[in-house]
Amino acid sequence: MLLHITLGILMIISAVTHISQLFLKVKRKILPSIAGIIYFLLGIFLILNSKTAIILGIFLPFLGGLGGSYRYLKVERVKLIIFHIFIDILVVAGCVYLILF
Repeated sequence: MLLHITLGILMIISAVTHISQLFLKVKRKILPSIAGIIYFLLGIFLILNSKTAIILGIFLPFLGGLGGSYRYLKVERVKLIIFHIFIDILVVAGCVYLILF
């Protein structure tokens, strides 16, 4: 019961840091900020324990982690991207756990 709240809070933290990239000197700003808005909504619905949000909590952070990995390896090496990938891994693993158990 506490896990979905923790996952929601992690997504909201990730959303805030995604949106904060608008104010940082990074090459790509718009797409991460849009992802931040989606992550914020996903975090709210994870806190509310929505089954749809749990399923989306597997796929959206997984795709975000893939995009972040590509961005880190090919576009720019910003340490904030590593933080985002770490949160994506935790959320995907947590949502898989919630579905299986």
